[in-house]
Amino acid sequence: MGRGWFGFEDPLGPEQILHLWQEKLGLEAIVVVDNTACGVAIGGVRMAPDVTLEECFRLARAMTFKNAAAGLRHGGGKAVIRADPAMPAPEKERLVRGFARAIRDLEAYVPGPDMGTDETAMAWIRDEIGRSGYRASSAAFRSTRSAPRATGSRSPARSPAGTPGSRSRACAWRSRASARSAATPPAGSPNAAVGSSR
Repeated sequence: MGRGWFGFEDPLGPEQILHLWQEKLGLEAIVVVDNTACGVAIGGVRMAPDVTLEECFRLARAMTFKNAAAGLRHGGGKAVIRADPAMPAPEKERLVRGFARAIRDLEAYVPGPDMGTDETAMAWIRDEIGRSGYRASSAAFRSTRSAPRATGSRSPARSPAGTPGSRSRACAWRSRASARSAATPPAGSPNAAVGSSR
């Protein structure tokens, strides 16, 4: 790490950093789309009064690794909203809905619940933009929507030659490479392996 404008960029990402500021609404938020090699980035929306850009990046990177390790066809992302999650419910709804409208065109990221947000907040987001990591079948979601909203679907990833699956192969390769580098301690460290089983 240590390259780029912010100091934490590397070959894996982040691909996008979005700072949201809407003074009238009281919205200050950051969205980090770390990596989409495996597919659209998924990750939670954290709400806290002391969140930072670096924290958002590190959480997005953790989502990149977790999704790849789990074999999910998703990349990693994260959003942070700088606010008190214990605010009155009407104020929180107004803020979360404003956040959702602000990320409407950011199709590389699907928000999910995290610290300070819950299924109800995800239902507000889904109601505004038609996507969230929260399932539409829950009672909390149904109670916040009157009619279903049509959403577009994406076709499977294709290589330049048009064969399906190129994205999943790239994702699998990145997962294995990341796992190898994470599992290999630096030479000379107390955790370095003395021998190998292979």
